[in-house]
Amino acid sequence: MKLNAKRFIFCFLLLSLFIFPIYFSMSMISNHRSEEFSRNNSPQISTIYTDPISIDDLPGSLTNWSWAKDQGYCTGSGTSGSPYVIKNHIFNTSAFSTTPLVIENSRKYFEIENCLYIGHSSYAGIFLRNVTNGKITGNSMAPPTGALIYMRNSSYNTISNNIASYGLVYGILLEGSMGLTRFNTISNNIVSNNLDTGISLRSGCVNNVISNNLISNNTNYGIELDPGTANNEVYLNCLNNTSNAVDDGTTNNWDNGDKGNYWHDYIGTDGDNDGIGDIPYDIPGSAGSQDNYPLMKCPEERGNGEVIAGYNIGILVSSLFVLIIATVYSALKKKRYNHTK
Repeated sequence: MKLNAKRFIFCFLLLSLFIFPIYFSMSMISNHRSEEFSRNNSPQISTIYTDPISIDDLPGSLTNWSWAKDQGYCTGSGTSGSPYVIKNHIFNTSAFSTTPLVIENSRKYFEIENCLYIGHSSYAGIFLRNVTNGKITGNSMAPPTGALIYMRNSSYNTISNNIASYGLVYGILLEGSMGLTRFNTISNNIVSNNLDTGISLRSGCVNNVISNNLISNNTNYGIELDPGTANNEVYLNCLNNTSNAVDDGTTNNWDNGDKGNYWHDYIGTDGDNDGIGDIPYDIPGSAGSQDNYPLMKCPEERGNGEVIAGYNIGILVSSLFVLIIATVYSALKKKRYNHTK
């Protein structure tokens, strides 16, 4: 009986060492996913706008950010710590030949978050002109909207975590004059099923970054860099389109010097199994560009051997748990031995 009890305790301790971290890890993942699902699927829509909204922050304008706040269109104060926020609205202006939401001539900090746009087919859901310090995240569109975002002569803005899909023309369109559309970041968006191009950069777009986007099933191109674009960086995107890309600009980079993009039509091999294709991927267009480090699979696909989130913490906690039990057991055993001695 004593031997069986010892075996039971040993097995219990051993199982605890391995099972608890997994349980701990999966609990963390479950809680994270529950919070994420709640956050992404409970938009708490506050207002449905059927008339277009135009904010012009040019000095002397009667429709500046202060006016917009007084109208209840936004909250905040326009600083980096308290940006103007337009959030949780539906813009249904499909009856108008105009853009649902326009922001112009702004240097204030602002965010446009978690809004749905149903606009006219010839216009985008959001039009940004001559703005900086904007963050556009969590937005989506529905037909007959022409595109989700149209940005012109604007710099230092972030477009992330949006669903720019099913546009009747583009998903996301940037353009400028004399290089005035620059240092913008387009990342972590889903851009699919647009009837022209997923992401298009026209003349005047320089030093912008397009990364970590899922770009698929767009009719003409996944990514289009027109003449007059330069020094833009495109990497870690997943592209699966009939024509994945075209580059007619100059000195645009299709990798970051270490990793490039996933191309569904890449025919190269990976002889050393490092996840990078052995030969470059040629980008169609007059620029003659190449992705020097084409990825063998989409960046969002995790490789084997990745540690489950929270596992290391679980190992630490469970090890301490096992150590405490073992110490207590040893002390009790020693006490019984001294008592019978």
